This record gives sequence, C-alpha cells and structure tokens, in this order.
Amino acid sequence: MEKFEELRSKAVQKIKVADHMLTVTFPMIRDPRMLPVILQDIFLGMSYAMQSVLSYECLYKRIPAYPETFPGRIEMFRSQCIERFKISRETLDVMRDMRQILLKHQKSPTEFVRNDSFVICSGDFAATSITEAGVKNYLSKAKEFVHAASFIVSMEK
Repeated sequence: MEKFEELRSKAVQKIKVADHMLTVTFPMIRDPRMLPVILQDIFLGMSYAMQSVLSYECLYKRIPAYPETFPGRIEMFRSQCIERFKISRETLDVMRDMRQILLKHQKSPTEFVRNDSFVICSGDFAATSITEAGVKNYLSKAKEFVHAASFIVSMEK
C-alpha cells in the first residue's frame, strides 16, 4: 500500500471517529470537555487528507519534495494544489484556525466549561471558546475536504 493510500485511510478513519463522537457520544454525555478531543480528530483527519494529496503528487513528480512541518505542508498545498484541484482556500483557513485553537489548548494554564462551551484561557486571560455548533461547522468542512482528497488520490494516474 502506498503512503498516500495509508494517509487517505487514516483521514477517513479520523473523520468517522469525530463524526461518531459528535453525533452519538456527545449528545448522550453532554460534556463540553469532549469538544477539544473531537476537534483534534477533525484536524488530524484534514491534515492526513492534505498529506495524502501531497504524497500522491510528490510520488508522480508533479510537486517537489515538501517539508515535514505543518507550515511547510500547508504552504506547499496552497501553492501547488489549491488551484489545480479547485479546493476552496477556506479549507486552509479552517485548518489554521483549528491548529491555533489546539495549540492554545495545549499551552493553556486555565480551561473551564461555561454555558455548554469549553473555554480556553491563555496566560494573559484572552479567552477562546469551543462550542458544539463550531465543531459541527468544522466537521462539515472537513468531510467535504476529505471526500475531495479521496477523489483526487483515486483518480487515474
């Protein structure tokens, strides 16, 4: 199995897990502390899908080797793949937003639940909220992107 196929498979799996957690598990438990975990699965699904497309394109020598850092991969994807495959630039904005939220979550000294949302406070007490509606929005955009990426890597060589 090629690397791009493994990455596509991981992307689909992460999105399925996030979808199940958001539509089945979260409504039963109603604990907003689950939202960052779901958001992380969505982000990983999108990241794996992006890497799958980059790996596919690199394998067939349509793009040069790309850096193994998130900023390097996203820049290569933006410059080489967005126009070619007609993917919305909003997709990259969504990925950057999720990454920023997850980084804040990792570095946050204080987090708490308020009014069905998960609030992340930075060291200077700037607050970021994660809500169910926001996560659902990210998930719908991620599903579209993973579907598009799966189609791209399954096209004829």
